[in-house]
Amino acid sequence: MSGQEYVDVSTIGIDDAPVMPSPLPVSSDSATVSYWMATTPKHHLPASLEAPPAKSDVVIIGSGITGVSCAYHLINSLSESNRPISSITIVEARQFCTGATGRNGGHLTTASALSYDDIAANPAHLLGEDLGSLGDDVVRRKTGDAVRDILNFETATADAIRGIIADEKAEEQVGFTDDANWHVCVEQAEIDAYEAALCHAAEHADLKGYVDRVRRVPKDEVDRRMHNPAHIKAVYEIPGATLHPRNLVALIYARALRRATHHGVTLNLITECPVTSIRAASSTLVLATPKGEITASYVVHATNGYASHLLPQLANPARGGITPTRAQVVAVPPKAKAHLWGMALSSSEGFNYGHQRPRSEHEPPSADGPLYIMGGGRQVATGREWGIADDSSLSKEVSTFLHPFLANIFPGSYGTDVHSEWTGIMGYTKSKDPLVGPVPGCKQGARQYVAAGYSGHGMTRAFGCAEVVAQMITAHANGDKWVNRARFPECYLTQDAKAKLTETTYAEKAAETDEKSPQGCCSVS
Repeated sequence: MSGQEYVDVSTIGIDDAPVMPSPLPVSSDSATVSYWMATTPKHHLPASLEAPPAKSDVVIIGSGITGVSCAYHLINSLSESNRPISSITIVEARQFCTGATGRNGGHLTTASALSYDDIAANPAHLLGEDLGSLGDDVVRRKTGDAVRDILNFETATADAIRGIIADEKAEEQVGFTDDANWHVCVEQAEIDAYEAALCHAAEHADLKGYVDRVRRVPKDEVDRRMHNPAHIKAVYEIPGATLHPRNLVALIYARALRRATHHGVTLNLITECPVTSIRAASSTLVLATPKGEITASYVVHATNGYASHLLPQLANPARGGITPTRAQVVAVPPKAKAHLWGMALSSSEGFNYGHQRPRSEHEPPSADGPLYIMGGGRQVATGREWGIADDSSLSKEVSTFLHPFLANIFPGSYGTDVHSEWTGIMGYTKSKDPLVGPVPGCKQGARQYVAAGYSGHGMTRAFGCAEVVAQMITAHANGDKWVNRARFPECYLTQDAKAKLTETTYAEKAAETDEKSPQGCCSVS
């Protein structure tokens, strides 16, 4: 690595994206419709107010997994004796959870030891070190803590979501299948890279548990379980699950609403209510919407790829900004109209991802059988879909890639017919790390926070990132400082958040929270 520029193939071309604030999402009527949107039972969707309240202690912009999780964690932070927040309002530009969360691939798969070299080599994880002055071994050693913290954090986040589903006995409601993820390799170079990553990860004692969770699947098992696929050279099994993301977010909202009622806190949702501007007024913030203004003490931007619409300082990826990036997904029927396997699949370093929905999907099953949800192909599109914030249309190049994808690898199980197809807008940063904390570029004490920029990997990050933002708001409301007691990955924090960290040494924080790895910052309560 020394003397060479770090290149991440998954972000090639991001600097060529137009540097301009994102527009608002296209209207609900013109946007494509995802499988998740089409199969969410109406009685599971939360009620929306016709107009926003004039005042709310906290206003959260966005009703996807980040926004709803932030409300959930804020409510969980309250007690009978300590209630600095009494009202929370979620405003959504379109219908409930119809942004990135309601359009994704339905995976809950954490980063694994296969990602070790990718995470360790990322200069953003050096937290200010000069990459050019460091050799490969030093880079890996200095980023060892970052790798551990990221893997621990994602594991804790996924486990917290599993805990909510189990606690609510909602496995069928959210179509939850906890049957691992099989990463499929069709090129020897990818196999060589993964074997090297596993060796490097194994050099760190505190990552051994993650190495042990990776299994190279024997060929006879691959052939048996996937019905003699074509072109596959190797398969690695890593922890992972699949679910119905919109039903999950509706479940979390319902849980939050019950707890809000118990604590005497008002939780409101207003859909079809885009925020068009925010202005500071004395010690408050005023949000303008077509349905009226809302005055708030705190604002949370949970808008992911659309963040720069209200925060134009986040429009430039070269300066730590968030680039809207279009993803595309298809739903493909199996030839036999049967459920074939439960594990999720990924390939091409995660560019492509898919899984078959369970037989017990809450809505009546398609006449075509349990559909296979297949996303990816962005790498074949001209410009890789960087800078595209329009989910009302499809990329013909990506469609040409996706439609025959399953038939090429599983010719006995899938054809080229597509049941439905849609797009969604991700938020990418150049480092692929999210931005979490006080909004950068705002004046001191602005009380605006952001959790966005998940770079196509939000389901195992957003719930935990939202908890950190909730902790920061609660700490500020109580006149306290936020302390990173749970080893939240510091590379995810905005510069303002890093600057506000207490002077507790990293070693002291490690001693406080390193008792049983992984722990992380996510709670289920």
